[in-house]
Amino acid sequence: MDFEKQPQEDFFLEKEKTAKEASIDTKMSETLREESPTYLDFSDDEKAEVIRKITEHFFSQGYDVEGNQINFLAEQEEIESWVNGYAQHFETKRLVEVALKNSEFVPNLIREIANRKEFSQLEQILQHYKGKSMFEYCVREIESSLKDDKMQNSVLMALSEIMTEERQEPTSIAEHEADMKKEKKTARPLSAYQRLLKISDEELQALSGKELLLVGGGFSPIKNELRKKGVECTITNIDPIVESDPEIADNVIKGNFYDVEMDEYKFDEVMALHSLPTYAFTPDQAKDFYSRSILSLKQGGVLRVMPIEKFSDAFTPAMRLSRKPVNNSSVEFVASLKDRPDLFTLTEFTIEHKGALGQKTEMPGVKIEIIGNKEEVKEFLRLKKFKK
Repeated sequence: MDFEKQPQEDFFLEKEKTAKEASIDTKMSETLREESPTYLDFSDDEKAEVIRKITEHFFSQGYDVEGNQINFLAEQEEIESWVNGYAQHFETKRLVEVALKNSEFVPNLIREIANRKEFSQLEQILQHYKGKSMFEYCVREIESSLKDDKMQNSVLMALSEIMTEERQEPTSIAEHEADMKKEKKTARPLSAYQRLLKISDEELQALSGKELLLVGGGFSPIKNELRKKGVECTITNIDPIVESDPEIADNVIKGNFYDVEMDEYKFDEVMALHSLPTYAFTPDQAKDFYSRSILSLKQGGVLRVMPIEKFSDAFTPAMRLSRKPVNNSSVEFVASLKDRPDLFTLTEFTIEHKGALGQKTEMPGVKIEIIGNKEEVKEFLRLKKFKK
């Protein structure tokens, strides 16, 4: 279920496309300013309030007050610069006006609007830039502004749900089959599983005679590659886009992981590599992934997941807005397992990831071993679900 990174030439073509989009956005903004006679039309009272706030600001900083005054008779571009540079002194409606008509100032203005908790105005800007290169910058600024706020998850999910309802967007990965079925890009070799999930050669050999579940294994020819290494195990692959193929698995179940009926305590090992929780649409789906995976494991079984956070993969604007809440949900669930060392043994690890421009980041993963008996584990998961 993972996508391969774009070839370098494709990346630069995309960057060129983005630059062209930005140019078009700017031209559209200039046209809108010319066609809108009420744009930045301040009342006398509003002008006086802005002048008062800016005067107080410069005075408190020890700057020359007389030489730093906004001229409301100036060209609109100059007034826009004042709104952007001193956003905290202007009414939210003015920030929205400028953000909608001049994409250059969007990151700073949307940050200030998010800090003010003006969520209907955030929605207005997101809807305006949906499908444009500026949308990603908007989401990043909102995430950053709400970083230490308890409302971060609820606000981002509310915005995500509004976009989903408006366009009736899909809410499961199975509905994006056309997006994912691109030249079998999800065909990760066994060596990738070993490297990215930190599976030693000894652990690989120990799979002989065992039951293995791949969550979103895609077209990975794991069955055939394991056989070449002398490892005979029974593999089940649950994936929304893959048809039956003996080189991939013994049992291929085409479908959404959350909809598939699974036997409890059946598998010895479950592997999820760039599948779930990466492509979960909501925080609850991320939690359900962990719960269902753990319940499917025998006592002594192992769940391997990478990454558990720092993913931003998205097919739609609504899904992009849900990335931070889903990341948070995944991290919180894994953290809760640490509180029960009598039931679970966790081994956390990081994998160095190189981006399209060569920048390096670390992606975190986890190995979860079930050491508690099935009744205690099931009760733990039941209580977690009840507390949601």
